Amino acid sequence: MNGWSRWCLVAVLFTMQFGMTLRCMAAEEPTRTFPAQKCRYTLPGPDWSWADKQMPNMLFMAGNSSGFVVNLTYVSLPKPEPLNEQFVKGFESTFYKAAQVTKRAGRFVTFRGRPAYQADGLAANGRTTSTLVINANGTTYMLTVIGAEQPIETDPTFESIRQGFDFTIPSEQVATQTAPGIAAPLTPVPAAPAPAERNAYQMGRLMGGIAAICLLVAGVAVVVRALVRKPKPVKRRNRRDD
Repeated sequence: MNGWSRWCLVAVLFTMQFGMTLRCMAAEEPTRTFPAQKCRYTLPGPDWSWADKQMPNMLFMAGNSSGFVVNLTYVSLPKPEPLNEQFVKGFESTFYKAAQVTKRAGRFVTFRGRPAYQADGLAANGRTTSTLVINANGTTYMLTVIGAEQPIETDPTFESIRQGFDFTIPSEQVATQTAPGIAAPLTPVPAAPAPAERNAYQMGRLMGGIAAICLLVAGVAVVVRALVRKPKPVKRRNRRDD
């Protein structure tokens, strides 16, 4: 079994185990708050619904009627590494390969005034993805959006999808302030001494692998939902039965 098959098997098993089918639940609150992770997410609109269950390290998954999916992965650490060039190199070394996603672009940005890195990809099924990596409040957050074939970051709803994510307490790591939820160019954190660089690279690799699994799970969920939504063929009555 090659690497791609193993990752697909992991994704399918997680999807089956945690029942990732998305369903509309009108009575649900549009906002979910996660006190331990110091963050919350608000659904972008009435056509969005929460996933029934999630997998470890995934706080939530949600989808809309257009087939878009958003999920938030996190890892809490006693001392998160700075989001610098070495961290990004480590992240991308595992993320794209493990998730079988082709890199379209990558850049340092700010999000809600915090340093972040945006990794844009193209999945094997032609859908585009965008993952936002943020280190804040002793946690690494990875917010992934899966769209259609058109680059998701150019979709009119993209910013509203990302702006649904927010922190519940001020972060100790604040960059130059921008408008709430808007990503803007950011100068990367300066390189650290050699030992710290290695630590940042290894931590980035770990985060990239975790984000890749969650992206695969989300991709399988998109396919499963599309199959479920397909109309069933109408069985015609046979006149001989009358």
